[in-house]
Amino acid sequence: MSGIVRVERDTAYSWYVAALLAMSHAMAFIDRQVLNLLGDPIKGDLGLTDTQISLLQGLAFASAYVSMGFVHDFAGSVVCAVAAHGARA
Repeated sequence: MSGIVRVERDTAYSWYVAALLAMSHAMAFIDRQVLNLLGDPIKGDLGLTDTQISLLQGLAFASAYVSMGFVHDFAGSVVCAVAAHGARA
């Protein structure tokens, strides 16, 4: 034996993961666009200037980006820990 291990891939699960990733990407895109589409009505209702609405949009994007960065970092740490303690071939 040459030590090569063949792994059978579950195609249904692969498509499930691909669909989940595509949906999450679409939701992230839509989420970014909603605040831009609602910028003028929000600006009118709250009586904000262009600068204030820009700061509001920037703060919303930055806070979501940073908070998801922490979630991604934690999830990555967990996956690495599980992979490090998993069975080795």
